[in-house]
Amino acid sequence: MKAIVVVDLQKDLIDGPFSIEGANNIILPINAEIKKYETVVAVQDFHPQNHKCFLNKEQRQHCVQFSDGANFPDIFDSQNVIKVFYRGQHPTADGYSAFFDFDREYSTYLHEWMQGKGVKEVSFVGLSIEETIRNSAIDAISLGYKASVLLKCCRGRDNNLIEKAIEDMKKSGVAIID
Repeated sequence: MKAIVVVDLQKDLIDGPFSIEGANNIILPINAEIKKYETVVAVQDFHPQNHKCFLNKEQRQHCVQFSDGANFPDIFDSQNVIKVFYRGQHPTADGYSAFFDFDREYSTYLHEWMQGKGVKEVSFVGLSIEETIRNSAIDAISLGYKASVLLKCCRGRDNNLIEKAIEDMKKSGVAIID
């Protein structure tokens, strides 16, 4: 079975305090792409207000639990999403993966859920390609999935890091689809 994972498609990352340039341009292509899949899930950044990245001033406050900025953008066709998984929920742990934090101490339970559903192949779309998309796709390979990234449905912050992320993913066995 194939699944598509919509990563961090949230208001704060599209036109909010931690926005990614051009992120609004991927919403309609994602809406079109998810219609091709029977299994559509999403992973959202979902920080408590006391998350360490805010307290240490590493990042501007964004995607705070239960805030409007943590929600999907209004034009995203979320009715096709059958389950949402949350990352960044633990105040002292951080990570840029749809599966778990940096230390693999806290799981989002995406892997366990996909195993239970018999998912073997997974495609990733969303934000940001040099961080969460990259790490999620590489983690998917390490967990035994066939993984792909649909570039037309992704955006990132830094072109140099995006190029490196694409190379990293290719080296790890992730299919990069234009």
